[in-house]
Amino acid sequence: MISPDKRNVDASHTHDLNALVPIANLELRRLEQVRTDASFRDYWDIAQQWSEQSRYRRHESSEARALVESVGSARHGVLRWIKQILVATDFAAGSRILEILDDARLRVNVAMWLRTPEYEDWRFVLSSRVLDGLEPAAAYGRVHDELGNAGFLVESTPPLLLLKTRDPFIRALRLIFGKKNVEGVRLGGQTLGDRFIEDAIVYRVR
Repeated sequence: MISPDKRNVDASHTHDLNALVPIANLELRRLEQVRTDASFRDYWDIAQQWSEQSRYRRHESSEARALVESVGSARHGVLRWIKQILVATDFAAGSRILEILDDARLRVNVAMWLRTPEYEDWRFVLSSRVLDGLEPAAAYGRVHDELGNAGFLVESTPPLLLLKTRDPFIRALRLIFGKKNVEGVRLGGQTLGDRFIEDAIVYRVR
């Protein structure tokens, strides 16, 4: 595995938004958002004033409300912008993974990002009849090998969750969505099969 750049790791140990954005290579995207969204521009100016020191100072209630709104606004808030970028980045990575596995003829039936109460992080779910025929360790090894052979970096590979096509969750997905174009569909707040979905982004169900 390639180790992350130590300078970036050290520099990221901060709460300074103006320092974190360049480290994450998001400054150009932020500037574009500022140019096209005046409300976001103003909210950013407010949010970036927060610091570890400022939380110990006395503030007027109007200042506190402004900070909360600048971060949490559903249409123009800083947190919404960050989440949109992360979703777009993760979706692109998932698309590339699926493309690689299709080229390797793994015949993926289900591919999706999934967040459930069972895990603290997102998992990239894959289900394939080709992988059904392998022991679990061999199935994960096959996926990692195909990704590595295609030049997909190990550190870019998300946590994987391989499920059999006969898994109750996969069967429920295929029963509901099997004949529909579901690329980009967002799920959440429901139970399918034996799993509760907190959030999900679907690429394929067939």
